[in-house]
Amino acid sequence: MKYSILLLLLIVLNTSFAQEFDKEKLLQQYDKVETHNDKAFVSKNGKVGVIDIVGNVIVPCEYDKIEFKDMRGWVAKNGKVGIIDLVGNVLVPCEYDEIEFKDMRGWVAKNGKVGIIDLVGNVLVPCEYDEIEFIDLRGWVTKNGKVGIIDLVGNVLVPCEYDEIEFKDLRGWVTKNGKVGIIDLVGNVLVPCEYDEIEFKDLRGWVTKNGKVGIIDLVGNVLVPCEYDEIVFKDLQGLVSKNGRVGTIDLVGNVIIPCEYDEIKCKGLLSIVTKNGKVGLYDITGDVISPCEYDRIELLEHTARCVKAGKTTEIKLKKKHTRGLL
Repeated sequence: MKYSILLLLLIVLNTSFAQEFDKEKLLQQYDKVETHNDKAFVSKNGKVGVIDIVGNVIVPCEYDKIEFKDMRGWVAKNGKVGIIDLVGNVLVPCEYDEIEFKDMRGWVAKNGKVGIIDLVGNVLVPCEYDEIEFIDLRGWVTKNGKVGIIDLVGNVLVPCEYDEIEFKDLRGWVTKNGKVGIIDLVGNVLVPCEYDEIEFKDLRGWVTKNGKVGIIDLVGNVLVPCEYDEIVFKDLQGLVSKNGRVGTIDLVGNVIIPCEYDEIKCKGLLSIVTKNGKVGLYDITGDVISPCEYDRIELLEHTARCVKAGKTTEIKLKKKHTRGLL
């Protein structure tokens, strides 16, 4: 029994090794035959294909060039390239100018545009971009001079509508038509591109527009509209200026003292204001303690000493006003 199995195996092996391509017979059917192990590359009427050792067609003679590498067949037809598998099935039709595989993806080019396919030829990113570069698990794409972002499987996160995108501090700083804005990590617009400059400090965004300054919060909500020439925060108030006049705002942008004064000096929870050479007094909530009718006001521990035309008036301060005076 053991010898019978061995004899049968030897017969099969001898038959296999003895089997060869009959080139004379094949040349009656094809213009050219080049054998390669158990396959033959054949050509007919200027086109190439592939047959097996018994003459069965694996790849019909319809390509200008066929080259097998990396377990795939790279084929060319009418100046375009594609890919077939080892048994001739079309994975990628011949519609691309160039195909290059790297990082488990195929980078393809068509009519001057680039795209991406997967390992079996499925289109991940259509050929509509001028350039694609993957950085930090995102694809930075350019189209018609504008930049955008796609994810690893080609979904658009940020459309190609910006001149520049730069991510820092978990936000994307974007520019469009000379204006700047902010997007989040997945492309949602936090701040539209309407500002000349944005700078975050102290958990607020200082923005400028048409020469005026304002403030936004961390997610882009407007706290202070761009209507001031300058904003300076000290303690719990922001000193603001507009058209040569000054006022104050609170931490979220509400107006405490309107911009109608020549000068404001903040001390503790009170503000001495000057208008047309006269002084008055406000508290931190915007209530008027004294209108602008005095020549001078001096803040003491419990009172405000007000002087007008050489006469002194003592205004008693409420306990809530005296914090921080001394």
